[in-house]
Amino acid sequence: MRSLWSACLLVLLSLPAICQEFSRSYPPKMEDCRQVVYKTIGDTKLELYIFGPDRPESAPAVVFFFGGGWQNGTPQQFEYQCRQLAKRGVVAITVDYRVGSRQGVKPTACVADARSAIRWVRSHAKELGIDPMRIAAAGGSAGGHIAACTAWIDTFDEPNEPKDISAKPDALILFNPALVLAPLEGYDPKGFGTRVPEQRLGTQPQSISPAHQVQANAPPTIIFHGREDTTVPIESAEAFTKVMKGMGNRCELKVFDGQKHGFFNSDPFRAVTLSQADEFLVSLGWLAPKKAQLLGHWPLGEDSQGKLFDGRTDVVQVPDISDWKLGKAPFTLSLWVNVDEDVGDTLGDLVSCYDSKDRRGFHLGIYNHNGVTNGQPNTRQVHFGIDNGRIEPKFTDHGRLGDAVYVFSMCVHDGRLYASTCHAEDQQSGRVFRWESDQRWTDLGSPDLANAISSLVVFNGSLYAASSKYRLAGSSLSESQNPNFGGNVYRLGPGDTWEHCGNVSAQTEAISSLVVFRGKLYASSLYRPAGFFRYEGGKQWVPCNTPGGKRTEAMTVWNDSLYATCYDEGSVFRYNGEDWTQVGAIPDATQTYGFAIHRGELYVSEWPNAHVFRYLGGDRWQDTGKLGDELEAMPLVVYNGKMYGGTLPLAEIYRYDNDNQWTRIDQVDHTPDVKYRRAWSMAVHGGRLFVGTLPSGKVLSIEAGINATYDRPLGSGWHHIAAVRGDSVLRLYVDGAQVAQSSGFTTEDFDLSLTGDMKIGFGAQDYFRGRIADVRLYRGELDEDEIIVEAQKNR
Repeated sequence: MRSLWSACLLVLLSLPAICQEFSRSYPPKMEDCRQVVYKTIGDTKLELYIFGPDRPESAPAVVFFFGGGWQNGTPQQFEYQCRQLAKRGVVAITVDYRVGSRQGVKPTACVADARSAIRWVRSHAKELGIDPMRIAAAGGSAGGHIAACTAWIDTFDEPNEPKDISAKPDALILFNPALVLAPLEGYDPKGFGTRVPEQRLGTQPQSISPAHQVQANAPPTIIFHGREDTTVPIESAEAFTKVMKGMGNRCELKVFDGQKHGFFNSDPFRAVTLSQADEFLVSLGWLAPKKAQLLGHWPLGEDSQGKLFDGRTDVVQVPDISDWKLGKAPFTLSLWVNVDEDVGDTLGDLVSCYDSKDRRGFHLGIYNHNGVTNGQPNTRQVHFGIDNGRIEPKFTDHGRLGDAVYVFSMCVHDGRLYASTCHAEDQQSGRVFRWESDQRWTDLGSPDLANAISSLVVFNGSLYAASSKYRLAGSSLSESQNPNFGGNVYRLGPGDTWEHCGNVSAQTEAISSLVVFRGKLYASSLYRPAGFFRYEGGKQWVPCNTPGGKRTEAMTVWNDSLYATCYDEGSVFRYNGEDWTQVGAIPDATQTYGFAIHRGELYVSEWPNAHVFRYLGGDRWQDTGKLGDELEAMPLVVYNGKMYGGTLPLAEIYRYDNDNQWTRIDQVDHTPDVKYRRAWSMAVHGGRLFVGTLPSGKVLSIEAGINATYDRPLGSGWHHIAAVRGDSVLRLYVDGAQVAQSSGFTTEDFDLSLTGDMKIGFGAQDYFRGRIADVRLYRGELDEDEIIVEAQKNR
């Protein structure tokens, strides 16, 4: 029975390591590293896998030994740690050593190989560019055991190795190591190693137990251990630490609550333990501190709940940040946000510092772009952008969508850009396309028989599409002879199939817009009779009140209300979930078209004068100027600090620079011999501003400044967000994982020498609605591991 129990204990230690290694091969396959044979025993050649900076000189070294209960494992276990340390200027080495399953050896041979590896590294320090007085031994589980043994236990050294070269490391970095293999005064071990017989270890347990061999002047040591480790109990690490400190040695024990054996093998704890190991090496003077320097820290709130921002007026102003001298240098923003599932509002900006006149600064926000003519293209998408008055010289053409004459709506869903179309021939029906790259689009087919798919929206995690019999004569084109009514709504299902979600009413020829408000999906009719409908699930739609029998077109959600433009008059209406209220008429307008929320205020576009108006409350609207010599201002979108609008009849794009000043950017449709060209739909995707046109049926895009966007909706609850301005790219992280990266840029082009205030909870789109906590601004780039560590703090 005792022999069986001992065997089970050995298997217990092996299991976590084995489970972690299923995806790793043996012999290991690791690219971009040197392979060197350090020892030959019979027919077995043992290798080191060396990662390091180019041409190191007197660099510190860390030598890793894999886990696996002395029976299994692969050097590839510590490949990640080696690569990350190499970036810090460390020569990092992962070692192959003999194990029971491959060479039939006992742990004594594992210890002998570990000491051979350290001795070989020290003897070849000059050619490796290593400082022979700065060599650390590191390892996990059984690998941690043999790493610790290199410090004291020379009983098992190979007899032919040069004894004048020390195998003792200068530091130890140990991950849930087996350190107590026999009863120790004051501690009777109850996990791995308990009374393991001599014949299994190859020696008496006490002679190979690090805790029993500790001496004064031991290497400084750091240990990472999970409190719930049942394979190597935390009590063994505590007992070892007590012995070390009792002899005047430095020994730090980092305990991770709730973690079991092998926890360090995967993120976030892989990154957290590596970061703390880095700090340990810094404390030894082996490494310089990481480059990022904390410039400012705003905890916000008196507890872990942070500060609640009301989405109306709340903002935290950080006075003049010119002393921070961001200039052309990298920087990192790190913060926590908490948002509700349905706030009845845009979420808005998190942190911004931006000179609107010079178009210089940065933005970080969670943006909704609703009311973009017929579509709702962006929902709760994190956007990080910088600018220094730069914009691409012209739009990039991404091609025509089949033989469409009209890109009716665009929408970002699950990281992809979708566009819906209208077609002119009598046998053609509206389609939905998904953008792949450049001019490549995947045709997802026609959900309906009608000639147009007029609106797209994301609702409950799915893409919904509405159909219309669009009257092309309204755009001065030949009328389509397709007789089929629209009025249907579809959901994109598995395998890119379309699921019918019902017809809003038998009288509805065309659906103008879809919108999500207070957790419900709504649809409005494009032509008379006016209709406004709420989706009840399945295929059921119920009629709701209309604003005095008027037809609504663009719809947006802002400050707990639904706002709608109007086809029948130049008015704007507000809906509270039951009733409509007129909130003013736009002077000289006969139709209102699109909405945007810019700097905390609502804007609307109109026909027939191509002006844009800002809402002042009540029924008051202020004219903010005309878009060139155009007749109609249509879609509006806020993008990297500025508001952009599209027009008819020349399909031009304008940027709103100041009151009454709209700057022409480009023309996006050049179709000859037509009366009207429309820049109709817009979306932000992949850091770029996309535009859909009529009658060319094309999609085009442009980038202003440099941007990184997370093209998926941010879920409810707490999230950590980090935005990094690097030397040549922007990187965006959510909950410790990189979710977006910008296109490349030249550092010299983006000098952010800012003199204004930094604002927390306000920026280019809106006041933030939700909680923000623990805002940090660093000079320099936090690397991926540091961001993972930040994402584990507090929440």
